Parts: sequence; C-alpha cells; structure tokens
Amino acid sequence: MRPLLVVAALLLVNGCTRRESANVDTNTQPPPPVPADTTTYVARGNEPFWALTVTPHEVLFQEPENIDGVRGPYAAPTREGTRLVFRTTLRDSAATPVELTLDERPCQDSMSGFAFAYTATARIGERMLQGCGERRPASADTLTP
Repeated sequence: MRPLLVVAALLLVNGCTRRESANVDTNTQPPPPVPADTTTYVARGNEPFWALTVTPHEVLFQEPENIDGVRGPYAAPTREGTRLVFRTTLRDSAATPVELTLDERPCQDSMSGFAFAYTATARIGERMLQGCGERRPASADTLTP
C-alpha cells in the first residue's frame, strides 16, 4: 500500500510542476523581432529641414547647409515595444552621436500634408529634431557599403 501512495504523490507533484511551468511559459511572450537588414528607413523634418536615412550599410544625415550629408556606420536597431531605436556615430570631425527613434504612430508632414507610418525623433549630438518616417525595401543604389 505504501509504494502506491509514494507513486501517487510523485505523480501529483510532477503534474503540478508541469502545469506551473506551462503557465509561466504561456505568460511570457518573446520580444517582437527586429526588422531584417533589408530595409531602409527615411526620417525627415521641417523647420529646421533635415533628413536621416538608415540603410543596411550606413546612415546619412542631411541638412540644407550640407546637402551631401555626413555618413556613419550602420548599427542594428533595438526594439522597445513598438519603437525602433537606431544608435550610431557620424564620421565627422566631432564623431557626433546619432539616435533615431521611430514610433509606430501615424505622422503627417507639416508642410506637404503627406501621411507617414512613423513619428520620428532624431538626436544629432545635442540637437533634438522632430519629424516623420517611413520604411522602404532596401535597394542596391540607396547608399553604398
């Protein structure tokens, strides 16, 4: 009789343990995947005018005063909920840090009235720039590696 009680107790404990670990697994969701390195993101704003293009190879920051822009190395984004954050450094004399945040919230360009999928915030060194952003398939001619 005693061995039967031991087996029943083991089955009961084992069954509870499995249910508990199953509950833990179902309550934890993996973070959403970061987009593959086959996408180009373009963010831009007005007053002041600026554009920041992120390709799988590099970033390019442009302003009217520097239409050719300043480039920096590509760094994969991090995902914070529905927000993508790109961080890198420009290849200028000051090695200016760059952070582009794209929130998945609709944005309307203040001059053209065009609608975009992302609200963009760019931090270029100490400057904070606001605008809109979009996602495009990367093309071979966008920027060179």
